[in-house]
Amino acid sequence: MNVLCYQIDKKSFRTISLELALRKKPAKRRLKKKECFKNLMAQQLKKLCCIPVDGSVAAPYAQTHDGGACVVGGYIFAHYGNDGSGGNRIYAIDIESGASTMVDLPFPTHGSYPCHDGGNYVYVFEDSDSAHGNGFGRIAIDGLTFERLPDAPAQHLRYSSCCVQGRSFWKLTSDYRVAQFDIDAGTWSTKASVSNPGILMADPYNEDIIWVQFQGQDLSRFSISENTFTTASTTGTYFNLGANYPCFLVPGEDGNVFIASFASSAWNVFDSSTSTWHAVSGYPGVVEGGQCMYDSESGRMYFQSSGGITFNCAEG
Repeated sequence: MNVLCYQIDKKSFRTISLELALRKKPAKRRLKKKECFKNLMAQQLKKLCCIPVDGSVAAPYAQTHDGGACVVGGYIFAHYGNDGSGGNRIYAIDIESGASTMVDLPFPTHGSYPCHDGGNYVYVFEDSDSAHGNGFGRIAIDGLTFERLPDAPAQHLRYSSCCVQGRSFWKLTSDYRVAQFDIDAGTWSTKASVSNPGILMADPYNEDIIWVQFQGQDLSRFSISENTFTTASTTGTYFNLGANYPCFLVPGEDGNVFIASFASSAWNVFDSSTSTWHAVSGYPGVVEGGQCMYDSESGRMYFQSSGGITFNCAEG
């Protein structure tokens, strides 16, 4: 498998990884004036909104539809949702070498979305075309072993994603509720009600906040402590479930975040510092069944469209 994102030579790879990490976390600076902050955000937004694809990682399957993926620890954890054999598996693709390891699962994952806790585990849950199940578990990044966890309190809400925030796993369930799995206690509970499916994105700066882009509706912030949703943007123009995973979050400076969203064959970016949307150029399209994601470790973005056999990537 050809991997174009990084050089295969380990010494060079480590050097590139270090450079990307340093670029991702610039030294904090004191902003004496409000205009300095505005200029800084404008520079970040300008960079994010015009990024060409500069590489790809091969997938270990022929095509994708309703698959799911996340990237952490130098791996892309991905599944092709309906491979004709039940789909009870996920692949850990080593970004440096291109090698993939298959991890068997006790349930199908068609239409579900894995997520990670920042470095130890990747969480996966059950879903398929014929039945939306309650199955739940996690894969250890070190060793790639699967551990079954208690089933969710209700079946998965289709076309919704998940995230890990504040030592808990969060997802939306078929009874249109926010479901919380306490990682330390090993127990489930249900929280606020929702009206539509949505994409969940953990705020990297505030463990109390989860960003949620609802289907055809508002971009909102969910406060864990208050168990309430607050509207961040009332426009539904920049969201469309034609792509099953059309949103991802990119950390900015000083608590600011950017949320990239794909709809109507176009990408746009939401800037939380100004609560405004901006057009994007250079990102690949993500049609129905595809996915996209941001890697906080390398500062790179990955895109895979339905029917694609590679994950295209670009530096964020």
